[in-house]
Amino acid sequence: MSKIFGKSATCAYCKKPIETLDYVVRGKLWKKFTGTGEVEARRWSIKLCWHVECWVEQGRTAADKAAGHRIEARGRPKSKLVEKDQAERLAIIRRRASVIQRIRRETERPFEEQDFNKVVHLGGMLEKLAVEIKAYGGVPESWMME
Repeated sequence: MSKIFGKSATCAYCKKPIETLDYVVRGKLWKKFTGTGEVEARRWSIKLCWHVECWVEQGRTAADKAAGHRIEARGRPKSKLVEKDQAERLAIIRRRASVIQRIRRETERPFEEQDFNKVVHLGGMLEKLAVEIKAYGGVPESWMME
């Protein structure tokens, strides 16, 4: 927000003049003319001025107009499972994380100290957990083996 000095301007919202030394909101709109009548961004600019009250009113009008069309799209989509099933699915995912950690710990040991029977047993547990989680929304893609 600033004051107009020197010459008056026309409000982009109400089309009334903005007198010198009045407070004004300034804006710049970048456009590009394609020749087909369509306008794209960032080729030429239009400088706009608004009365402070008009700028606030324009923002409120635009927000009210867009309020009915706005759909929340941020973040992961909500699960369609009931709370009890979500809790059970989370417990299975945590058990799998524990098994993966135990496999990693076992395979990071020196070759002579590794217990391959234990790794095979833990791999079987992973397969059982994959079967178990199918009833609770399916197997996550990240669990799929190559």
